[in-house]
Amino acid sequence: MKLRFSLRAMLVLTTVVGLACLWRSRPARVADQFVRAVNAGDFDRADAMFRRGEHAFVAAFIDRDSRNRAAARVAPQSVKDWLLGSCRVDVELVDFEGLGATVQVAVPVDALGLNASRSSSDDSQFTGFFDPQINMER
Repeated sequence: MKLRFSLRAMLVLTTVVGLACLWRSRPARVADQFVRAVNAGDFDRADAMFRRGEHAFVAAFIDRDSRNRAAARVAPQSVKDWLLGSCRVDVELVDFEGLGATVQVAVPVDALGLNASRSSSDDSQFTGFFDPQINMER
């Protein structure tokens, strides 16, 4: 049996491999850009990376008090995240407005960008004083 070479099959295979690589690498690239923006203090650029504008929260949080701080890091990626083509960014917000609080927010990232934060999920933790009545929208 002779193996036949097909240009069409090669094109389809190349496209599938390329899409798989994009699915795997794009979330990490977006997460790294977001982390660099937050850690550099460019909060408006970080907020612009959210898929929907109403999900952005970093600049509004920092604008509430000049002493507020934000830091971010890319969370380790699980096998499930790798298979789903996603990762997570952990954002730590230090609020000096009230008695002081550290708010940790998990932000999911996929190939299309940053999604709404999961501040009420198991991935997030609230410590210290946090006033849920404060409006964090601009």
